[in-house]
Amino acid sequence: MAYTTGYEYDIFISYSHVDNKTPDKSEGWIDKFHKKLNVQLGQCVGEANVVKIWRDLELKGNEEFDSVISDRIKTSALFVTILSTGYFKSKYCQDELQCFHDFAQSSSLGLSVDNMRRIVNVKIADIDHNTFSKNLGRTSCFQFHDEKGRPMRTKLDEFDDQIWELAKDIHSTMDAIKAIKVTDSDNSSDNLLNSPQVSNKIPVFFADVPDSLVGDRDRVIDDLENANVEILKKLPPPYEAKPHEEDVIKSARHAWLTIHLLDQYPTKKIENLSESYDQKQLELCLEHGKTQWIWMPDDLETEKITNDDHKKFLNKIEKINQSSCNLVSCNRMQLTNEILDAINHLKRIAKKPEPQTLFNKVLLSMHRKDSDFADHLINLFTTNHIFTLINKIADDPIEKMKDFEDQLRQTRAFILIYNDFNIEWVTRRMMLAFQSIVLNNYPIETLIIYVPEKKANENFSMHPLLKDRVKIVTKAENLLKYVKKGGVQ
Repeated sequence: MAYTTGYEYDIFISYSHVDNKTPDKSEGWIDKFHKKLNVQLGQCVGEANVVKIWRDLELKGNEEFDSVISDRIKTSALFVTILSTGYFKSKYCQDELQCFHDFAQSSSLGLSVDNMRRIVNVKIADIDHNTFSKNLGRTSCFQFHDEKGRPMRTKLDEFDDQIWELAKDIHSTMDAIKAIKVTDSDNSSDNLLNSPQVSNKIPVFFADVPDSLVGDRDRVIDDLENANVEILKKLPPPYEAKPHEEDVIKSARHAWLTIHLLDQYPTKKIENLSESYDQKQLELCLEHGKTQWIWMPDDLETEKITNDDHKKFLNKIEKINQSSCNLVSCNRMQLTNEILDAINHLKRIAKKPEPQTLFNKVLLSMHRKDSDFADHLINLFTTNHIFTLINKIADDPIEKMKDFEDQLRQTRAFILIYNDFNIEWVTRRMMLAFQSIVLNNYPIETLIIYVPEKKANENFSMHPLLKDRVKIVTKAENLLKYVKKGGVQ
């Protein structure tokens, strides 16, 4: 369940895949939009990766509108459309829009909350909104195109400004939804990670494994059951595609952790489908589960695998960039200990200790122009099980300062990004933090200004009070070392 709205997903992004294509297959416009929106929403709520955004990463072409997409849409609080010529020509996009419109309209919440529409329109082509269908509504759009009707360049200040306006609008709508405490039974599930009570038995789902790993799986299951872990039923059976999918989704939603052991051999293929059980189960767990733990042998050489489908599957896994997903490579005999470490980490989260005692967090302060660097650091910290707080933005200076001090109180590391914005802003911000730390005796041990390498040779003066207390770091990997050394675990 999403942190902010009570739905499984806060936002569903509906777009035409043609708008994300690039000639050299590099990061597309939609990719950059998604990344920047995620960071800016983190600034709105004050913490990274708590707003849950979903979009379909696979090109469906002319395939029939499927039940998986329908389920994602019906369990999303907001529906963001990326409107373009391609969007209006895509039957698949129109089916997505129709699905959300009809389901939202028939729900107790409706299509609007406090006069704010749950369908949010982003326009990347110069299309007259008076020609829009009734499903899109008659509200104004967020304009992300230039005067020639082309998608706005993602490195322009105007793009960052528009992203920020969009993020604020979405955040206001999410707050309104959260305030009325949506209790739709189709969206409710046991969100154990957000429960103040920690269960005596930790539910874990073990995905299907190839015959070569059955012995390792059974050994680990025995070890975990002796460690007070509840192992959800093994799947398959059932072997039929539809009931199998339903059972996996149910298990993934209930489990604290889904575990996937993979090697050079695939599992059996699902009846009447080209996918194997391990592939399909991981796909469903990534979509429906809370946290995934994926292991591959440390000596695995994927280039030597003869099964092309399985090789593509493993290569795809290595490129997964999802905060809930942990990729692990270790010796087989270390499996149990590594999994127990992951479970204990989740238990620490679920116990929700007081902010004054929770130090596995860093506070990242940045200007919105530096969201790309922030995204890189957030992914780095998430991979290392470190939560990232982001300086909240508020119109009221008093409220802004109160939020800032509350965030300082929760961490031992404060990091400022210096890249596109001026050094005067950075040094003022660092001095403000330092003064608050001293006056309130906050337990911050590490103060860092992160300067990307392209600015590393610039000379700038530091206030005498800060000179010996603030570290200047130019490489993200070194920054992580300082953070860990400073007490963040």
